[in-house]
Amino acid sequence: MKKFIIILSVIILLVPLFFLFCTVVLPPVYEDTFLGELRYKVERLKETEGNRIVVIGGSGAAFGIDSRLMENELNGYKIVNFGLYAGLGTGSMLSLAEPLLHSGDVVILMPEQNRQTLSDYFNPEMFLEGSDGAFDLTFSLRPKDFRAMIGKLPSFSLKKLGYIISGIPESDEVYRRASFNDYCDIIASVRESNILPAYYDPSMPVSLSPETVSDDYIEMVNEYAGKFESRGITFFYRICPLNRLSVTDGSIESFYDFIADKLDFPVLGDPAESIMDEEWFFDTNFHLNYSGAVLNSRNLVRALKAVFGDTSKTSIEIPAPPALPLHPVFDGDNSMEDCFVYSDYSDGYAISGVIDAGQRKLIVPSSHNGKPVYIIENISCSAEEIVIQENITALYDNSFSGCHELKRIIILNESPSRIQTGNSLLSGTDAYIYVPKNSIDEYKLNYFWSQYASRIRGE
Repeated sequence: MKKFIIILSVIILLVPLFFLFCTVVLPPVYEDTFLGELRYKVERLKETEGNRIVVIGGSGAAFGIDSRLMENELNGYKIVNFGLYAGLGTGSMLSLAEPLLHSGDVVILMPEQNRQTLSDYFNPEMFLEGSDGAFDLTFSLRPKDFRAMIGKLPSFSLKKLGYIISGIPESDEVYRRASFNDYCDIIASVRESNILPAYYDPSMPVSLSPETVSDDYIEMVNEYAGKFESRGITFFYRICPLNRLSVTDGSIESFYDFIADKLDFPVLGDPAESIMDEEWFFDTNFHLNYSGAVLNSRNLVRALKAVFGDTSKTSIEIPAPPALPLHPVFDGDNSMEDCFVYSDYSDGYAISGVIDAGQRKLIVPSSHNGKPVYIIENISCSAEEIVIQENITALYDNSFSGCHELKRIIILNESPSRIQTGNSLLSGTDAYIYVPKNSIDEYKLNYFWSQYASRIRGE
């Protein structure tokens, strides 16, 4: 019995050490992913000397500015783009930045307008992916976030070990570290124009209601404001640019009045400039294409100059908005075209229902009446398998909510960045998602699809 207790005690001691070894000592596997940029944003903030303007937020900030253009206009300031991914949590980005800030800095908090970022939310698994290879970043976390992260070490370390054994995953063409430039902005060439099927993402509706902002969020950011003020750091809030088509309720004016009243630090600029037309966006309701980033940078520079008392002319010109692209007609399988119900969408169609005649397998057509089918709004059917061809570029939330017998959703597109999805795609179904075998890691690491990683399989 005594020997058994000793062996058990040794195992209990060694297991945590094994998880820590996998996390800290083994080579990083997420370094080239989108989240892998986190350590380099921290390095830029740490190494940039002099007075800085630091823009903190999620991916809306990463896609939202051209730092070089802003530096050219704001003499004496270096720009640091400290926005990456909303899933990391606003609090974690503030906690990473805080020890690296100094007197004379100007900090602009520019979070996306949604309940997750406007709360005290933190995703420990995503933070572990971002700090892979730079585990010291975790020591900047708030105590409660650090404890949550420690709780995720076992599952993270085992997944990391699995990637090392099977091969380090590759990231897709947009959401990878190579898409960032030396300023830590998203480069122009990967986001030229709006690629959203309906020119906005209905799966990510934007509310301007005060109810989107949690009390703990207000308490958290006001606490940071107090710390910054005591150290000679100027702190502003900026409403993140958002797609006009995505706004479902509330007004920008009423939200501005609400947030300005709740915060202990000022809101920067004209709130109306944060509502932008769909031509300026790329692939979400918050991600600007490059022309949109230039326009937002111009607006931000003008707002800062007004605060600084700088009366110089801003030389950044308003760019022409990129043309909204037409959707191509794919040469695909239309053998089951008559099995579906369609809704008109600009230059094509969306699938809005199924004429269910008991088919066990459904193939979503590539076109209808000679025009492309590129959106799935809803498929309620008794099929066990649904095949989605490369023509589909958006799967709306709850698309399969009525498919109680569905087992397999087969996606033929090899590039996950070319097919949009929201947070509730699989609501109401226990189905697994099957993707091309050579793209499975790309899907599991994708900005939009990673949340479904546990239900993604290779086909």
